[in-house]
Amino acid sequence: MFADIVVNVPHLASTYSYAIPPELVGRLAAGHLVTVPFGGRRTQGIVLAFTDTPGVPKVSPIESLLDPEPVLTAAQMALANWISATYRVSLIDCLVLMLPPGLSKRSDTLYTLVAGEALPRV
Repeated sequence: MFADIVVNVPHLASTYSYAIPPELVGRLAAGHLVTVPFGGRRTQGIVLAFTDTPGVPKVSPIESLLDPEPVLTAAQMALANWISATYRVSLIDCLVLMLPPGLSKRSDTLYTLVAGEALPRV
């Protein structure tokens, strides 16, 4: 079994498939906050749905469950989906608004300028 998860990285529009490890089978529900590997780092994700087949041939497993109870209700997730579709905002940006204060841990990218290297002009 696999979980469709939206990762807490700003402005991503996609969901990603992750394998459910044996210790989480039967304990995981839509709305749960989890830790997942993403792009060489660990980040938070929110479980949206479950499927028998992943969207890609190779999937990583969910690393951990951050709270024993789901942090979002079905109504909150439906509202976030509606806001995302109506106002063309990424789903994660809408879901983060619904998280209890202090739970959101966004993954940021740090860019550093390197002296002596010029960017190509477009």
